[in-house]
Parts: sequence; C-alpha cells; structure tokens
Amino acid sequence: MAKVISVARGSADSSLVQIVSDAVQELPQPSPHAVSRLLRAYGPKLLRYTGVTCINVINGLLLLFFFHGVLGWPGITANAAAVTISTIPSYLLSRRWVWEQTGPNSMSTEVAPFWAMAFLGLIVSTLLVGWASAQFDLQFIVYAANLASFGVLWVMKFFVLEKLMWKSDDEPTPVATEAVATEPTVARAGGSAGRKAA
Repeated sequence: MAKVISVARGSADSSLVQIVSDAVQELPQPSPHAVSRLLRAYGPKLLRYTGVTCINVINGLLLLFFFHGVLGWPGITANAAAVTISTIPSYLLSRRWVWEQTGPNSMSTEVAPFWAMAFLGLIVSTLLVGWASAQFDLQFIVYAANLASFGVLWVMKFFVLEKLMWKSDDEPTPVATEAVATEPTVARAGGSAGRKAA
C-alpha cells in the first residue's frame, strides 16, 4: 500500500507525487523468466503470423483497388469482395506455415470460423470507423479507430487460432526414468560375510 504522508498546503504537489511513485513501485512487475518463456513459446510463431498479416493487407488493398478503382464497384461491395478473396491465401498460409497443420481441411471447424473472424474484423472496423467519423472531424482519428479495431482483433484472432482452432501442445513431454534399487555397501558386505560364516 502507498505510504501515508502528512500533507501541508505548500507541499501538496510533492506529497501527491511521492504517493503516486510509491504506489507505482509496489505494482507487481513481470518476471524476466516469464517474459523469456513467452518469447520462446510464441516469438517465432508471432513473426510468421505478422508476415501473413502483411501479405493479407497487401492483397486486400490490391483487390480493393481493382474492384473499386478499376471495375467501379460500390465501396462496400468492393471491400467485402476483397476481404472474401484475400482471406483464402491468409487461411492457407496461417494453417500450413504459421501453425504447421497437415491433413485435410475441415469446413466446420477451420474454414468457416476463419472466414467468420475475417468478416467480424470487417464489421467491427466499419462500425468503429463510422462512429469515429460521426463524432470527430479529424481524419487521423478515423484512421486510428480503424487501426485500433484491427489491432485488437489481430491479437484476439491469434489466441483463438493458437488455443482453440489449431491448439498445439508445445510443452516437452517428461522423460520417464527408471529408478535402480541399489543396496547399501555395508549391507552387501554384511550379507557376504554372513554367507561365508555359514
């Protein structure tokens, strides 16, 4: 708990700073071992996941430009088509390269949930951008709202894929060791001496 300090009228600001600094120092700090364990467990996978995200963003922007700028489709239709098509390589790369899944694809447990998360990101970002543009006149706030929505969903999607869809057991299996029963040296000596005496 923070220390209680006598607050005089002239030193109120310094006393408040002291109380806040004491409270901050008493907050639990993350263990360096826990951070290193997290980096070892998720570091390489997060880098590959980030690479897939970059590829997906580039594909989505190129498709959006083609549908909206070249073909002249309405913005919502062009954006939905771009998300739908760009999700295909994103799904394949995530499944095979990031999470190293082999075997047949499951429509109900893999493909449909992956597409659902992609369209959830589209819906949430559209709603948040619409709210931000209605509330504020500044363009950078609208862009920040778009980035914030995708950032939060990006992290949530990673842990959904990691813990639910393509759950992996990365913990090493304990090696079974056989305990060899050995008799004490004195007991062996006593036993052999007893046999000789008999």
